[in-house]
Amino acid sequence: MLQVLTPNFMDATATLPDLRIKANTSVVDQVGANLSATVTDDYDGKTRADYTPYDLGAFAYTNSATASLANHHFKSLASGNWRTNATWQSSADGSTNWITATAFPSATAASITVQNGHNVTVAAEATASNLTVEGGGKLTLNDRVGLSATNLTLNSHATNGTATFVDENTSGSGLTVSGTTTANQYLGTTRNWYVSSPITNAKAKTGFTYYKRSESASSWTSSPFVVGDTFVPGVGYIALPGASGASISFVSETNGKLNHGTVAVTLTKSGTSSIGYNLIGNPYPTNLTWTTAFVDDVVNAALIEPTIYYRTNSGSVNSGGDAAWSFKTYNSHINEASPVGTTNIIPPMQAFWVKAKTAGTLYLDSKLTRSHQASNLLKAPANSNRQRVRLLLSNGVRTDETLLLFDNNAEDGVDAFDSPKFAEANSEAQIFTTIGAEKFVINGMNTMPLNQEIALGFVAGNATSFTLKANEITNLPEGVKVILKDNITKAETDLTDGVTTYQFAPEATSVDRFSLIFRTAGSSTDVQNPIGERAQVYVNAANQITIIAPERSNYSIYNAMGQMIENGTLNSKHETRNANYAAGVYVVKVNNQSTRVIIK
Repeated sequence: MLQVLTPNFMDATATLPDLRIKANTSVVDQVGANLSATVTDDYDGKTRADYTPYDLGAFAYTNSATASLANHHFKSLASGNWRTNATWQSSADGSTNWITATAFPSATAASITVQNGHNVTVAAEATASNLTVEGGGKLTLNDRVGLSATNLTLNSHATNGTATFVDENTSGSGLTVSGTTTANQYLGTTRNWYVSSPITNAKAKTGFTYYKRSESASSWTSSPFVVGDTFVPGVGYIALPGASGASISFVSETNGKLNHGTVAVTLTKSGTSSIGYNLIGNPYPTNLTWTTAFVDDVVNAALIEPTIYYRTNSGSVNSGGDAAWSFKTYNSHINEASPVGTTNIIPPMQAFWVKAKTAGTLYLDSKLTRSHQASNLLKAPANSNRQRVRLLLSNGVRTDETLLLFDNNAEDGVDAFDSPKFAEANSEAQIFTTIGAEKFVINGMNTMPLNQEIALGFVAGNATSFTLKANEITNLPEGVKVILKDNITKAETDLTDGVTTYQFAPEATSVDRFSLIFRTAGSSTDVQNPIGERAQVYVNAANQITIIAPERSNYSIYNAMGQMIENGTLNSKHETRNANYAAGVYVVKVNNQSTRVIIK
């Protein structure tokens, strides 16, 4: 026979689940107690008037505890649940006598603040008046949960960083702000900062000079952006503060709110310089992880390169420290970066560059991971078996580098293992490799070419003295040395120890100033002896094949089908073949050396 267990009502001694009510925050055990005059709120804060007459078994309490904290100020005491009293501390005046709160904050609170280092989670319906998340503070809104606030402010701090808000609701935002939503970003110095608005309909405020990049016009000024103009979600801008230590504020205008869900960004590829480079931005009030799942999506892979570029956000006016790097590069296809330590985590309000393969619409959506922490936990580790050589160029103030890596899945031509050198950095000191006429900061090749010269390009910028060293050498084959050759002075330097630096002056600026040689023990080990017999072959800016080799060397050029289309003898050490070859892959053989080049 089925046994029915009946829960005890208002039974202080019950061991089974009961449906007792609460008054004055204490369980009411008196059977038949009349609470009609004192009980006004449900246990979860809903007014009892919504449920008149009382529902049987409702948990209820008098609102005396909450009433005693009405108009009080709350700030987080530790990370935790919004509805846990121990998460909060309260004060009558907001400046003194902070004590552990005896109730969690509600709409009756004068102010509610989530402090630096604390992550407060809203796991059930919550209401707030003036809600502020300080720089370094974190607020999480769980899926299928609502948060209502009168005003919401996300702040930024010079040391603690920027506040983050993660809305995990999958079908629309669970956040409602009846008043004003504000997101502030600290900008420490008077230099150009790459910014993006996390709020719809935010307008450019005074105190800054703004610039918007037009890829199609290859210009920063053809599309003026001035005070009063509206920031477009997902688009990047430059903001130049009028004073140091300023904060740029993005404030909701009519119907403005925090961006949530899919954001569409229009990409173009029609400019005359920096072709295809579009400045876009993180449109969310969270850290954004540029994941492999996103860039390897079939649609996105056809639209954009897997590499992103962003300006460092620390340091002073382009000098010293982290700011010595003009731009940082991250290739999400292979999880490789330049410089070391660069991640695929894009902070809130940060603009960054992508390179479009074709014009189209890029959708920033659920394929991207939004989080509080700048963590690499979701990033697959870089292939530890890859052979890598990273070359660091420095003029004492500015630094730059190029990375060569070797992977059996890479091609020697241009593919997803390669990251082009960011074109906007042309005025800065640079070191790079080339494939055809294009410069690369990350060059992924199939196998390490032993005893052959790999051309290294060099741009001096305004500096007059430099050092160059191999600051990373990984999985170098036994007996192989990393040799740097200066093609102007003919000096060779062994960089294998990762410490030795080559000092030089910018006597020439060209795509072939230096060569890198992976020299085996079986070849000449005397680094003072020039190896002029090795040929260099590349495609110049005019899409012409250029050969540097000893005079009277024999050469031949083959198309992708293996057909010889030209041959002859070099009459000088530096010759350019003037034939107008069609775009494609070619193999140039000089004496017994073969080099693959690409004409675009």
